[in-house]
Amino acid sequence: MRAHDLSGKNASVSALGRTYVYKPQVLDALARHGLIPKATTPPEQLRAFLNEVYRYELRRLRDRYRNREFSKLDFHVRVIQVRKRYPLMSIPVQLWTE
Repeated sequence: MRAHDLSGKNASVSALGRTYVYKPQVLDALARHGLIPKATTPPEQLRAFLNEVYRYELRRLRDRYRNREFSKLDFHVRVIQVRKRYPLMSIPVQLWTE
């Protein structure tokens, strides 16, 4: 799911008509993953997609570790690297907006 906001605004509107204004640092973090919310994209939907990609990367890393491509210590280092690429996963979705 790649969303492009053609309006150039930092807001999204939920199905109930509620408007969300994303914090600039959240927009930057989303953009690093190719996600640019449309005016109609709820933050919960973005987080769910980001969570799926994050979990996919962790599962792939686990599988590579099980195939003995690297040591347990390297596995831990790589997990930390993945976590650092997804800082929004540690921020509650309610704090993504102003």
